[in-house]
Amino acid sequence: MKILCAAKQILGKREKQEDTIKYLSLSTTNENENENENEMLLLLADGMGGHVGGEKASRLIVDKFIESYQQMLYKQETQALREGLDYANNSIKMVISKQSELIGMGATLLVAKVNNKQLHWLSVGDSPFWLFRNGKLIRLNEDHSMAGVYARMVELGQMSQQDAYNEPLRNSLRSVVSGSEISLIDAPKKPFELLENDVLLLASDGLETLTNIQIRDILQQYKSYNMEALAAELLAAVDAENNNMQDNASVIIYKVATLLNIAEKKYLTSSFWMSKNLNLLIILTFSLSSLLIFLFLQFNSSSQQIPVALTSEPLNITNDALNSEFDVRTLLKQPRTDLNLDSNNDSQKPENNTEKSKPIIKTPEIYYQ
Repeated sequence: MKILCAAKQILGKREKQEDTIKYLSLSTTNENENENENEMLLLLADGMGGHVGGEKASRLIVDKFIESYQQMLYKQETQALREGLDYANNSIKMVISKQSELIGMGATLLVAKVNNKQLHWLSVGDSPFWLFRNGKLIRLNEDHSMAGVYARMVELGQMSQQDAYNEPLRNSLRSVVSGSEISLIDAPKKPFELLENDVLLLASDGLETLTNIQIRDILQQYKSYNMEALAAELLAAVDAENNNMQDNASVIIYKVATLLNIAEKKYLTSSFWMSKNLNLLIILTFSLSSLLIFLFLQFNSSSQQIPVALTSEPLNITNDALNSEFDVRTLLKQPRTDLNLDSNNDSQKPENNTEKSKPIIKTPEIYYQ
């Protein structure tokens, strides 16, 4: 199984980035099955806006959680997650005890642990954790803000949707990691089973500038395996809302895809290219074949020589001929009437001439066409 993951964030209209996001691979090789057991740890903390040290709190909580968790890989998942939370919370408490000016700092914490197709998570605060499966966007974790309470009241008919939206305390947190006792922790004991092509989305509440429908539509339309581009598209949609009060917005996106699935995508892409350019390939192949045949015939023709009659007698070229306009090439192309190629016929031999022979030019034996 192949896991695809990306993390991105924007500042929004805030002066500081108080969100901290990290993900790391804990994968090991399974020697028995000759494949990778994909283990990923995804972490997001949203510093308490308006409080002293929100930026420092979110970073410290994430770092201390990782430090603790890496020492407990042998433990049961739920226990390891809970002990990591306690270690991070105590670290905040120790820092505050030494720096009184940091009293009141804290952050939400959302951790997802993926082991092949099993998911465990731990959540404190209101940072949303969604599952996108088969075109549906489903929130997995509890909302520890008053907004979650009001949403439940709306479901029970105790409050209207409009009143819940306008409630001034809707963003107040009921649970947070701040060095004090944590009142609400969402950490299911049983693993959640993931399916092929499931997408997990961890976010700070800054992403909730978009409605659930907007988020769902972006995830639905995006079919690529490029999670970096998908994360960027979500945050671009937040920017496009142009909210003057826009909070920091951060996302971690994780997708489950088998190696076979990815290989099939690559094959389909190459097959599409081949089919689209089949005519061009046929033309190029035909042209190349024709060129090779032409070159072969030319070479074969030039290497063949057509033999002509040979004679051991020299060609007689008189001085008069030399003094006149004369072209040897023309002479060579004329038939020889003074030669008899039949060596047995003596009647055609020239008579002996007692007179002094005139100068002659001896030419070598020549092949000519």
